[in-house]
Amino acid sequence: RRLLLAALDTLRQVTAPASREIIAVDVSPGSLCDTEFAAFVLARLAAEPQTAHRLCFEIPATLSVETAERCAQFVAAVREVGCLVTLDGFGSGSHSFQLLKRLRPDFLKIDEDFVRRLGAHAVDYEIVLGISRVAKSLHVKTIAEGVATPAARELLCRMGVDLMQGPLLAPIVAVD
Repeated sequence: RRLLLAALDTLRQVTAPASREIIAVDVSPGSLCDTEFAAFVLARLAAEPQTAHRLCFEIPATLSVETAERCAQFVAAVREVGCLVTLDGFGSGSHSFQLLKRLRPDFLKIDEDFVRRLGAHAVDYEIVLGISRVAKSLHVKTIAEGVATPAARELLCRMGVDLMQGPLLAPIVAVD
């Protein structure tokens, strides 16, 4: 709840109506199963509807099948009010592709374990390329996590990955 309130506060401070800044908020599996959390989110967004389209909820790709149903309900509710959704750490969970089909996120964050070893391991290269291709076929934008070298950045560009984050590009700032 604290992270959501901090994100909304930050979005309120960016006053340009056409601003393209988006703030992502990680949502834990526990929060996804908490109906009070979902109600809290929707109440806050109802009070500040102008911020919804600039708020992105990051859902972990490591969710269990049991949690996926609650997650799908949460995703549908926040999408209805204009929020974006990212499936975070894609490829690390055994149900990643099932979640991708079910949730149809706006963004897919490719797990940094694959990105880190991209140039050194052919399997990681093929996995990232495959994820990128599947995402493109579904019109989902890809984000590579943990980009740390110019070589990795170049390979990711050639693969068609849409966005990148990591120590090579800029520091990541966490809101606590």
